[in-house]
Amino acid sequence: MKYSFTYRLLCLLQCVFTCVVPALPVSAQTQSGFWGKLTWDTVIAGEGETRFRYGNWYGPGWWGGSELSNRAGMLPPVDALDAVAQKHDFAYEIAEKLGRGNKQLEAHYKALADVIAVKDTLALPSDPTKWKPPAKDPVMAAKYWERIAKGFPNYQQRLNELKSLIPSRVDPSHPETLDWFIDGKPPLNEKQLSELVNARLKAWNAQYAKIKARKDRMKYDFIPDRSDDPSEKGPVGTRGKGKQFAWILKRVVDDDGKQKSEQANSKSKVWRTEVNYSRGSATVKMIYLGATNKHAKPPHIQGASIAMTMQWSAPPKIIYAEKKVSLSVSVALAGRSHQWPDMYGNVFTQIVAIGKDGKTPGGELGRFYNDIEGKPRKYWFQTSAANDYKALHETTYSQLRIGTKQGSLIGIRTTATNGGNGKVSTLYIYEWADEKTARDGAKK
Repeated sequence: MKYSFTYRLLCLLQCVFTCVVPALPVSAQTQSGFWGKLTWDTVIAGEGETRFRYGNWYGPGWWGGSELSNRAGMLPPVDALDAVAQKHDFAYEIAEKLGRGNKQLEAHYKALADVIAVKDTLALPSDPTKWKPPAKDPVMAAKYWERIAKGFPNYQQRLNELKSLIPSRVDPSHPETLDWFIDGKPPLNEKQLSELVNARLKAWNAQYAKIKARKDRMKYDFIPDRSDDPSEKGPVGTRGKGKQFAWILKRVVDDDGKQKSEQANSKSKVWRTEVNYSRGSATVKMIYLGATNKHAKPPHIQGASIAMTMQWSAPPKIIYAEKKVSLSVSVALAGRSHQWPDMYGNVFTQIVAIGKDGKTPGGELGRFYNDIEGKPRKYWFQTSAANDYKALHETTYSQLRIGTKQGSLIGIRTTATNGGNGKVSTLYIYEWADEKTARDGAKK
């Protein structure tokens, strides 16, 4: 979500979770442990907002595969939970519009939006494979579903507090709030807000259908052939007498993670993150600089450290559209000095759009999944205390779509991260070009 529901829950509730009476049958111990662990992972262990991004709509600053604040992206939800996040984003968008000039009214609408998201989430089966559409990564999806389910009892208390407030001080230039003030209209209720959200969702779906139809037509555009015979012309990227097009590696952009880690280290007196990167591999180490506390469980020892190593293979220099491509990825514990601290290592590969500057990654277009029979289908490979730091070695697969025109660009980006300030990536940028250029490129 551009306005992440889970992230909002954390910010509002991490200071009060121990004293709220649950509205659902969830024990206080379960609630306390849940919020304590989530707060620790996010604030102390340095996972930050990375923990809250899921699909194309779920995560702070993330809606429709876009990070733009003024416009949603045009990537559809990946599953039923992501669809809930899409509705939540549109509800917040409406809340900000209706509440302009009245922060209490805006907060009221956002509280309603959060509760709608909770109810929609709890209406989903607990098994993500039974969602419609089902989750592509059931393990990760189940984690997000659980966070919302366990966060609901706490959030209901916050909602009741917001409902008890009487909005005031409207902006007289804003029609909706002015009508409410003059006519004595009550704020919109949950049903009315849902109706506005559904209308916004319907408009987005119509826009998405038009864009998808246009892209589908472009896939079959014809390009000039060497022959003047129209019958010898073929769709872009197909084999035949016409030109054979393919994706050719144009350049590689490295992000060694140094800038982010050094900026974080300059601000923190408790943690230091060390990142060592070379193309195709990275090691991230986290060192505790705080005071020793032997009474903590487990004990906190100054100088204690833990490190993860992530590796990945480079994609081929030439990739033919709609042909399966494989990449290997691995993640393992590189070493730790004490029982504490904990950290996770994580590696994943995405297919991304490339910006107009020819080097900046844009929205996600696809992912590399393991697709191994007998294993859960995953694209996000993580080792941590949760799986006893078991080393993971996977072969992942995906395919690139057909290019729309000669010279268009696409990227394959592998990211390795500890979820916090240790994050690196390698971006392989490909250009859509004809077979002769592909052969020449292979010789270089």
